[in-house]
Amino acid sequence: MSQPLLEGDYLEQESSDLEELREEISQLKDELRRAKAELQKEQIKSQQALNAMTALRQMLNPFHRLLRGIFGEIEVVLGADVSQPSSATGGPIAQSDPKWESWKGRLPGRPAAIIDLLLIHKDMSAQQIASALHCGKDAVYQTMSKVLGRAGIVSNQNGRYSLKG
Repeated sequence: MSQPLLEGDYLEQESSDLEELREEISQLKDELRRAKAELQKEQIKSQQALNAMTALRQMLNPFHRLLRGIFGEIEVVLGADVSQPSSATGGPIAQSDPKWESWKGRLPGRPAAIIDLLLIHKDMSAQQIASALHCGKDAVYQTMSKVLGRAGIVSNQNGRYSLKG
């Protein structure tokens, strides 16, 4: 049978355990305080970066509008009435459709650029798209299959891509 702890030894052990727990709690509180301070610093940095990006976007907006005009969206730049425009060939000019604007917002970068091209030209080969975007055909094929194809918004008829209705 085990010998019961003497009352003094038991209290001393309990006091030692209690002191260790208090020290651990103190360390955890310090660690939490440091983590909160670091989080606050990172939130400030994040807000500053967001403010800088917003300012940059505002500064670059005129340049962006100019480039859109150069690449076939002159109506937007001039603010012309595009409700019933026509091109030199007698066909309609690509209009800003909320459906495609939404897709371009969800798929920025090369996919959005391809959508713009197909809105203007209706259908294009991979080589034509690659030339217009100054990239390789493999990049076009990957974007078409992995991004636009999976989204179900392009079709390929005899090697020519077009947007689905």
